[in-house]
Amino acid sequence: MTLASETESPEQAAAAPEPGRVRDPEFPYEVEMTLMEHLEELRSRLLASVIAVAICIIACFVPAPRSWPTIAREPATSSASSSSGKPTGWF
Repeated sequence: MTLASETESPEQAAAAPEPGRVRDPEFPYEVEMTLMEHLEELRSRLLASVIAVAICIIACFVPAPRSWPTIAREPATSSASSSSGKPTGWF
């Protein structure tokens, strides 16, 4: 008599669910988890999200001191806006 593990390929054995956990055929990559496993997964995803947001904030604020003079500078006046006298003439 042969065991199931003897007839399975290494890929099938690695993809087999843990004992006591049944896989749904519609969702082959989903595994049932306990509450603590869900909380650990949530914690790891939240930590990764916070790190990603921090990196993006740092990436935005590093060039900010050099770009503020360009952003805060008044637009160059053209002859059309100076003759109309309207402050929004350059739009």
